[in-house]
Amino acid sequence: MCAILRKSWILDGNPFAEWIVMMSKRPLRSPLVGLLAAGSLVIVACSASDPEVLGSPYSHHAGTPTETTGSGSTTGTGSTGSTGATGSSNSAGSSTGSTGSTGSTGTTTGDGNGGTTTPTAPVVPATPTYTVTVDNAAPALNLADTAVVNVTVTSTNSWAGAVTLTTATLPTDVTGAFDNATVNVTATTPATATLTLKSVSTTVAAATPFTVVGTVGTVVMSTPATVTVASVITIDIPVNVDTLTPGFGTINITAPTDIKDNPVTVLFKNLDSTPHEIHAENPNQGFPHGAGTFAQGQEDTPRKVTATGTFDYHLHDEPNTNGPTNPGVIIIQ
Repeated sequence: MCAILRKSWILDGNPFAEWIVMMSKRPLRSPLVGLLAAGSLVIVACSASDPEVLGSPYSHHAGTPTETTGSGSTTGTGSTGSTGATGSSNSAGSSTGSTGSTGSTGTTTGDGNGGTTTPTAPVVPATPTYTVTVDNAAPALNLADTAVVNVTVTSTNSWAGAVTLTTATLPTDVTGAFDNATVNVTATTPATATLTLKSVSTTVAAATPFTVVGTVGTVVMSTPATVTVASVITIDIPVNVDTLTPGFGTINITAPTDIKDNPVTVLFKNLDSTPHEIHAENPNQGFPHGAGTFAQGQEDTPRKVTATGTFDYHLHDEPNTNGPTNPGVIIIQ
């Protein structure tokens, strides 16, 4: 519902104020100020909540704002149309102001009711980030022996990919082999590999630092460790040693520089079902004859060799008519 108020400026040559209230059922979109007659000012007032205040033919209105959802930026409002030119005296103006242009639409998506929230994907670093660790940073082994180290590669910052494992600076005559030299790491699950260290009889007894290395392109990660090799060797008497030909063979050992104070320890272990006794003839150098037989699974008394040289041995309980049937030689130099 709208009320039209008209104020007359001149009536019969005398100033006179007259207000006429006119009720109109013609719905109007917005307030309008226009000239309806010469010398008359017409004001149209409408209620915004009136359901009929829409689409009036008298509506000279601004561009219509577009509603936005949420808290995004609001669509711009068009500029107001210009006022029509004044008509002749005592007649209604015939020109109508042009309609204001519509403001541009806001582009910000609201985050309130109805707003759209796009999930953010986790950021995966382009540069590989991971750690390399071992369960035993101080493995120890004897001569001609093995030791096992478990290696774990763990992702950091959700990185995932393949890591190549190697070792560096292992001592001479100690090898390192992985059961899986390339492991695949996920963002949440570490990868593991087994490193087997192996010495030979000639490996120098010493403690040597080394590293376990993981490589992905130019990114290298490592963890330190120290392997210790002792000058101890175990010689196994195999099952069915009677058929062993040509015998135990020759074993070469690198002598420690201070062998007198740090002797080479020689152990014999019986794996055969028959008890055996070791025959040896160098008691002055720490390689004496055995004190008796020892059964399956047992070791003979350790022999501490304190000098370099060649040391022969054989099984004392075996036939020796034409010489030992299974001779063995240890050369320490």
